[in-house]
Amino acid sequence: MPAQRLIYDDAIALSDEELERRLYGRIYDVDAHDEKLADELYVLVDELTERHAPQIARMSLERIFAGEGWAEDLEENLEAMREHEGARMIRSALEGD
Repeated sequence: MPAQRLIYDDAIALSDEELERRLYGRIYDVDAHDEKLADELYVLVDELTERHAPQIARMSLERIFAGEGWAEDLEENLEAMREHEGARMIRSALEGD
């Protein structure tokens, strides 16, 4: 039996964590067919979540780098998020937002 299509009511019912996992899972599926497109989607989704839902961006990193031996990678990625935020603040100041 084919999987049912996702509808808005289903998406609304997802927790933040489920929504994040589902979105990145679908991009991962795209990666199997078009790596360049998937890479661009990862960057765009990361930027969107960092800008408008930084708690979800952080949750995603914590999920990806969970477990022993990943603390340094997690810290590097959290530092990159802070650098991105700084770059956004500079851009906003220069553009007069």
